[in-house]
Amino acid sequence: MSVVGKSILDALAAPFKEDEIEWRAQTFTKDCQKVLVLPYISARAAMNRLDEVLGLNWKDEYHEIIVNGQQAFQCSISIKIDNEWIT
Repeated sequence: MSVVGKSILDALAAPFKEDEIEWRAQTFTKDCQKVLVLPYISARAAMNRLDEVLGLNWKDEYHEIIVNGQQAFQCSISIKIDNEWIT
């Protein structure tokens, strides 16, 4: 991988700013004395990072899949590094 490719991957892997991180309660105990809270980023924060680092050199594709008999969708994200699309 070239120096350019490495710098792109480093920029994509950089920590998100505190105001880009959101929180949600995942699990509660029956008496609500304990709560498991998880950090996450929104899809918009991820897209903003991709736009900032890659400009137009990324794309997403959605495919319908079936999981346990239920309709679901799988998203693939591809980025262009050193003139090669990596998904």
